[in-house]
Amino acid sequence: MEFYEFDKTDNEKYLTYYVNCMQLSSDLSPYSLLALRDEPIGARRAYEYGLCFHRGCFGGELCFGPPVGVWDAADWEEIFAKEFPSGTVFWGIPELLMRKWVSIFGDSLEVLESRDDWDYVLYTKRMAETKGGKLRKIRRKLYHFRQNYSYEVDSLTPELFDEVIKFHEEQTENLLARTSVKERILFDNSNFKMSLTWGTL
Repeated sequence: MEFYEFDKTDNEKYLTYYVNCMQLSSDLSPYSLLALRDEPIGARRAYEYGLCFHRGCFGGELCFGPPVGVWDAADWEEIFAKEFPSGTVFWGIPELLMRKWVSIFGDSLEVLESRDDWDYVLYTKRMAETKGGKLRKIRRKLYHFRQNYSYEVDSLTPELFDEVIKFHEEQTENLLARTSVKERILFDNSNFKMSLTWGTL
């Protein structure tokens, strides 16, 4: 496969593959991948075998992201035999794709769960209403905030972007000073800036 640098002009083509995944990972969204092009990841893209592939460096190691497209139509034995020799590292493989690979390759795959990187589903209505036992802690924190701070609620409009950017930059510096997973913070920062670049804040 030939991997190449990609930009926003490839989004339309890429989306035709992305929407066919049985599980959609947020890290595979078009703007997240545009952000991953920067260092230290340096993501590059290739189309082959009816799928879209990405590779880059993660933790200083060359690795591949989840192939994107119709997983059931792929000849995984042929793809692995031709493209991925023993020792190839993949990162962020969704559960359904990993189950498929394990059913084909069995113990020849070493599978490591990375629960810190699992996607989660946010139900915006539930989050806004904060109802139910699972959101009890959030309700308590909201109550504490409302009792102890003065605040006002504004719609996020372009006039507030400078303030949001300043807040984001301050929080990024704060997190970088307190965490050992700097790669993840830098990715989120790059993702935020990529959204700004294309006007999707």
